[in-house]
Amino acid sequence: MTSRTTITEEQLYSPEAWNAWRRQEALDGFTHLQSAEYVLAYDSDIAHLRASLVLYYAEQLPDGLPSLRRCLKSKDVSIRACAMAILVHNEWGARSHVVDVKVDRFHPAIDSLNEQLKLVRESDNRSDFSLEVEVWILYGLANLFYGLKVYHNAVKYAAEAIYLSIPLSIPALTLSARMLYGLASTMMGNIKQALNEYQSVLDEPTRNNRQALLSSLNMCTIYFMQGNFKKALAMGESVCEEYPTSIQATLTLQNIRAMCGMLVEDDFVKGPYPELEITHGALLRLSECVRNNKTEEIGDILSSLSGVVTTDEHNEATVSWIRAYILLKTGKSYLAAQRLYKDPAFPLLSILTSCLKLEICLDGNGFEIESTAQLCSEIRSAFEKLPTRDDRMGMAELISFWHPLAAAFIAVCPQTISELMDVALPAIFTDDKPITVHGRGVSTRVPFVQITLESFGIDATVSRNQHTEQMRLRSALLSDWGKTQRILPVIAPAVIIFHLLRVSEEQGAMWRMAALNLAKSNGVIPRTTTGENLRAERLVLAKMLDDYLARRLTSQGFKDQLEDVKMGKLTA
Repeated sequence: MTSRTTITEEQLYSPEAWNAWRRQEALDGFTHLQSAEYVLAYDSDIAHLRASLVLYYAEQLPDGLPSLRRCLKSKDVSIRACAMAILVHNEWGARSHVVDVKVDRFHPAIDSLNEQLKLVRESDNRSDFSLEVEVWILYGLANLFYGLKVYHNAVKYAAEAIYLSIPLSIPALTLSARMLYGLASTMMGNIKQALNEYQSVLDEPTRNNRQALLSSLNMCTIYFMQGNFKKALAMGESVCEEYPTSIQATLTLQNIRAMCGMLVEDDFVKGPYPELEITHGALLRLSECVRNNKTEEIGDILSSLSGVVTTDEHNEATVSWIRAYILLKTGKSYLAAQRLYKDPAFPLLSILTSCLKLEICLDGNGFEIESTAQLCSEIRSAFEKLPTRDDRMGMAELISFWHPLAAAFIAVCPQTISELMDVALPAIFTDDKPITVHGRGVSTRVPFVQITLESFGIDATVSRNQHTEQMRLRSALLSDWGKTQRILPVIAPAVIIFHLLRVSEEQGAMWRMAALNLAKSNGVIPRTTTGENLRAERLVLAKMLDDYLARRLTSQGFKDQLEDVKMGKLTA
């Protein structure tokens, strides 16, 4: 039997010797409790502190409280400070998921750690051990500022912890600080820095399984938030295979599938976080409606979000977008505008939020929450910041799934984005023989007239059975989407033409030219060949659009006439 590696009492003060011994203990199969019992045999202040640290990492700190009580009475300033830091870490960590706006859990803890940091730095007894304690305190401060959402301070303290820890050869704490630096950088939008830190963790031979798992999952989330959902899905599935019992891996992959609209009932997993379960459940139901083109059924989903309380900024922004999305699709554009989250830090949620604003501007019952042209410019600018074409193509596909009208409008406007042209242009149908959409010919015309009329809020109900026509259209639009299928969106060129002309009244000739080009390439509104079905409605809308294109109408004049059509005052 191999003899156990020993560590002397003096070596307990050495960060490098202590960490090397702990790694060897783990390799030799000794548990945290066994390691703690071994060092406690020295019965000194430093031995009790090291035992407490081992028990803290093992999430068994209650067993170490007697040792911490002794450390708090130590004459060694660094031992007292480290004991206090352990207690602050543990207390804050235990309550980090508790949402209570009346209780300030952060500033008292920050004040306490700053006081301990000052004492250690002013102590005459400076050593490698005191530097290690500084790193511990700095890491704790970074954690607290992250929880407080003061991310620039979190980055500052995490960076200082990294710099101080490297020469001490304590990779476990260095890696923890790097991961926290990556998290805070992500929240600030510094994606490249975050990816570099996570990759540094994965490249470190001494990383533990938890550090490797969380770094991989955080990288996975970043790839997804940059739009590269295919890479994120592949990486997420790989991590889940490597760590099949990890609930964090399962929920990360579930979140990506949910936000892609690819989550299906059979794959839905309930986890230990009620707010995530509610959010993922809402996205599951919402994506089912979008995939099957049954947006009239989404109103019921809103009530399921009424009780969501979350401290997670990503989830908060996601819930705000879901609420606003549902409100817009149920005709409550004004309420949708009020629900939008202000400036999400994550590219995907930021772009989805801007697209939702754009669709409010393009909605028949909507209004210009912001300048339509400015929103298009902002979305284009956001796309240009995405690092690779794969990111931009993935983002274009996600936008086209959730916000097809916004995607199509941007694709043809003067602020166009090449990736959206590739993905979204095929959704705008072309009035040909037969009508084409998504590169496929559809041998029926009335449904496209209905789609056009309904885009302007005009009732397009016909009295005859349309089952055969709807099945033809559905078969042309059905497409694979992840493990499931979706009905591809259809956008009427007429509604895009109207809004291009509307914007041109303020933005000038380029927007008008875009409208004229779309009318020429795709047509305006199809003619029907089946008797009198919607003939009168089609004729009156076609004349209004022709007058607008010929500058015989302004946008206000068009809107006034449209209201008369809806009220039956204006007919062909």
